[in-house]
Amino acid sequence: MEKEKIRKEREAQAEIERQRLAEIEREKQAELERQRLAEIERQKREAEAQRISDINSRTKDAFSKTGDGAGGKGSDSGSSQGVTFPGGNQGVPTGGKSDNYGPGGSGSGDSGSGISYSLSGRSARSIPKH
Repeated sequence: MEKEKIRKEREAQAEIERQRLAEIEREKQAELERQRLAEIERQKREAEAQRISDINSRTKDAFSKTGDGAGGKGSDSGSSQGVTFPGGNQGVPTGGKSDNYGPGGSGSGDSGSGISYSLSGRSARSIPKH
């Protein structure tokens, strides 16, 4: 009987030790998983920072450079004095060349009863940089 009691105690101690080792292994696995997730998050942050840096470097001088190209020359003969399509002299039914722009109206043109506004004298002060 004494031998049986010792054997059961040893088995119980062995089971306790197996459970302790299993708990240590679970804790190690959980820590490895936390580290893996932290590394994935760090890589995402680095990739986003790199993407933003790439965008900023491509666009940093987008609005600050002045044009220094040669430009092109127009090919129009300049014979039309109208602002409507097709060309011709505005106000002349035939559209032929004439200094007659048709009958004009009378009045100052700014005394209507509707809402009016003026952008006279306005210009862009600056373009904000990002």
